[in-house]
Parts: sequence; structure tokens; C-alpha cells
Amino acid sequence: MSWFQAAEPLLPDIIRLNAEWRGNHPALRCDGNTVTWRELGASLDRVANAYAGLGLAAGDRVAILMQNSPEMLEAMLGAVCGGYVAVPLNVSVADEGIEKQINRLCRARGRRLTGTYRPRRRAA
Repeated sequence: MSWFQAAEPLLPDIIRLNAEWRGNHPALRCDGNTVTWRELGASLDRVANAYAGLGLAAGDRVAILMQNSPEMLEAMLGAVCGGYVAVPLNVSVADEGIEKQINRLCRARGRRLTGTYRPRRRAA
């Protein structure tokens, strides 16, 4: 057994351990901004809790329509850390195409769209 207490650690385990052990070290760097592992871990917890607050259950799909950015990464990793399936949608697809993709996702799980989550924008 490894120090992870599991034969193969999952991504949420790795993020939590880095937040604990390497909390002040950089996890993300983008456009001159740095996010530490501790900040990333806290942000992912907030995102996962926001999804849970929308009534999602483990294994539900989370459609994410955002430009490539640290916020998109947080939305996707927050979904994974919450036990959901992150489904990034292509922002260059027309609105009708996005609507079809979302409807297909909802039908596949027998659920309807329950809400939206908008991440906070970081101050520049």
C-alpha cells in the first residue's frame, strides 16, 4: 500500500494532498497570475459544493461552456472532485448546436437541466 492509502490514487486525492503538503506552491500560472495548491483546493471544493447545491448526484454530467481559462479548468476539476462527469462544450459551435448537445446530455441521464454555475472572475 502506498502513502495514498490506495493502490491507484485518483485525481481528487492528488489535488487534496498537494493542497495539504504543497499549499503555498504554485498550482496554476496564467497571464501573470498564480494560484497556489491551497487556493486551488479551496476553489475546487466551492465549485463541487455549488454543483451539489444544484441537486446533482454523483455520476451526473456537468456541461461546461467556457473559453479556455483557469476558471474553466476549475469548473472541470471541481466537477471531477465532486464525483461528477465534466463535459466541456465547444464555444465555437452555434447556439443551436450547443442546445442539441445539452439536450442529448440530459436525455442520456434521464434528467433535465437544473441550473447553471458561473465561476467568480479573478481580479487582474
